[in-house]
Amino acid sequence: GIEAAKLLVYQQAWMIDNNIFCLKETSLSKFFLADLVGRNADTAVQIHGGYGLMKEFPVERFFRDWKLASIGGGTSEINKNIAAQILLK
Repeated sequence: GIEAAKLLVYQQAWMIDNNIFCLKETSLSKFFLADLVGRNADTAVQIHGGYGLMKEFPVERFFRDWKLASIGGGTSEINKNIAAQILLK
């Protein structure tokens, strides 16, 4: 998962450096990365049990920040729709 995420980001950086339109790739990356971080955040909370939900532990902050960040650039559904619209053109 993490290596795939790196490749997505590197591909986008290359496209931007070469002035290539990459809205589809950006939307797919946002969707993929939000899902990856979400699964990792959920696993961290599960591993820590009740402590994973307490504000005294950084896991709670990580989980909360992931929720906010996953909505920040558009929800997963919005990003999937953007990519699908571009692919169907």
